[in-house]
Amino acid sequence: MMAFLGPKGFSIEVTEGIDLERTLVLTGQRVTVGTGPGDDLRLGARDVVSGHITFERRKDGKGWEFFTSDRGVSEVDRGNPRTGAVRPGMWFRLGRETRIDIRRVAAPVETEAAPSGGAQPKTVPLGVALPAMGLMVLAAVGFVLFAGAGQTGQSGMRTTGWVERSAPIEPAVERCLASAGSQARTISPDDPSSAFWRTVSLRQSDPAAARAAEADLIREVRAILTEAHFLTRENRAADASEALRRMEYVLPVGLTDCPILSASRFDLALLELRGNR
Repeated sequence: MMAFLGPKGFSIEVTEGIDLERTLVLTGQRVTVGTGPGDDLRLGARDVVSGHITFERRKDGKGWEFFTSDRGVSEVDRGNPRTGAVRPGMWFRLGRETRIDIRRVAAPVETEAAPSGGAQPKTVPLGVALPAMGLMVLAAVGFVLFAGAGQTGQSGMRTTGWVERSAPIEPAVERCLASAGSQARTISPDDPSSAFWRTVSLRQSDPAAARAAEADLIREVRAILTEAHFLTRENRAADASEALRRMEYVLPVGLTDCPILSASRFDLALLELRGNR
């Protein structure tokens, strides 16, 4: 009876395809499904790509949202196949054969590790916890409203630092390249002439050429981000979204290990929300 009345969460289950009956409960802040080594639920279907679908917890903590990759073919039972709210009973088809269903389950208990020395974690009285949680929710709502305020405002976009040069872009690009280490030997790139795959393939055989290819890659990434931010300032959210969608072809890796791709996906969802207002 207590489980029935307790808080509810979501689980994902493969109901069709070679990975049939693989399941995973949505926990933490982000869960990825795909064929990449960094994906939380790693699948084996040939027409599923790395980071094929990403589930992210909403900023207010109430529910989850999904984002599908441009590099793979995706279908959803109804609504926008690119992004939307996760709801029980919905399904996704990744590629031609793999289907994933969303189930309602008892919410997992996510606790921090107990302190060393055997001391038990401290508990917070319910009378204190509830008002504090209410303030946190109000703060989260305020942030979302602030981030979406003003058609021309840049507030809330996670890629702003790289555009304004307040954050170095080179280490972020390097993390994306490093995440392709094992993939580069097992995955046939869709575009072997791309700056990304040129950099990966030349690093061992021709370091000088690899550095030149990486410089080309950084220029491509900067160009996309600059274009997206310019279009956002011009109140052209739909065009800015189209610009950011190209990032998945320039950086063809999973979201988890590529901070630029992850930030771009967040901004893409933010722009689509603004465009739908």
